[in-house]
Amino acid sequence: MNSAVISAAAALILPNVPAYVYGRGGSELTAGIVLSVFSVTMAAVSLPVTRVLEGLPAGLPIMLGCLGYGLTLTPFILAPSIATLGIARALQGVCSAFSFTANVAAAVQMGRRVVSVNNFVSNLGFIAGYAASSYLPNPFETCLLLSAVSSVFGLPLLFIRIRPQEAVTREHEYPRSFPAALLLTLASTLPNSAVTLIAPKVEPNYGPIIAAMTAAGGLAQLLGPTLGEDLSAALAALLAGLSGLMGYSVASVLLAGVATGLMYYAANIYSGGGRGVRAISLAIGVGYAVNQPLIGAIMMCGWDGWGLPTAVSGAMTLAALLGTASGWMRRRDSTG
Repeated sequence: MNSAVISAAAALILPNVPAYVYGRGGSELTAGIVLSVFSVTMAAVSLPVTRVLEGLPAGLPIMLGCLGYGLTLTPFILAPSIATLGIARALQGVCSAFSFTANVAAAVQMGRRVVSVNNFVSNLGFIAGYAASSYLPNPFETCLLLSAVSSVFGLPLLFIRIRPQEAVTREHEYPRSFPAALLLTLASTLPNSAVTLIAPKVEPNYGPIIAAMTAAGGLAQLLGPTLGEDLSAALAALLAGLSGLMGYSVASVLLAGVATGLMYYAANIYSGGGRGVRAISLAIGVGYAVNQPLIGAIMMCGWDGWGLPTAVSGAMTLAALLGTASGWMRRRDSTG
């Protein structure tokens, strides 16, 4: 429940960040930069956080991070401007470095099925938030409220302690591969960055199309344990490439949603849990920090802001798959 509520809070404001910037005369590049400052701070803080969290109750960083995610919007709510929105997004990245990392680490240590269900539940929240994002009159204030609620739902997680990565990998026999986890997570950020910038620009009601993409990814998450991480990555590479060839449309967005869901599931497994989750946290932070301004710049130049990112996403996924298949990216614990 915690994952669903905080995801809904995040999804409410994500498309409204570029919408706010566009509404005040800002460019696609400006919108991409304001979006990306969240990812910059999240990536920077995630590196030391993963080791600090080991041994702590998972609920502690999750609850504090979720509460902080909403409270950091206070400067923007009191004095709305592009600058205060950028500051709020940067502070939200710091909070998410704690809550997101702890959430993924706790799920991975509980097994593949829990990983897929946790991601699916999180996506349900994103679906609801995206669907409502272009309709709510005060999405940023609503985000603050939902963040406080999500913190309360984190109470049961106080009884789960974050275990060392080595123990988690041995127990579940994860095919640990930090490079694959990095590549797959980076690949998943490309289509998501593209739709977040394109939909508010071309769709009057942008929320439902982003929600539909997220829904497709959520359903794909449930297939992950059945397909396995390798087959999930292979299918993701194929679908991402096909989506890029089709151009921006409802059908291609849905295909990209399925692809990113499978990429993210495989990335979770390849992380190995514990400190290995830093690969995912770092890749998410770096991915969105780089991709959002880059795609904004591509759109400003009049180039294809959908086909290029999705094609590159498919190529990166294929590279991760080939790397693990050949063995140079894969490493199993010697005692596993």
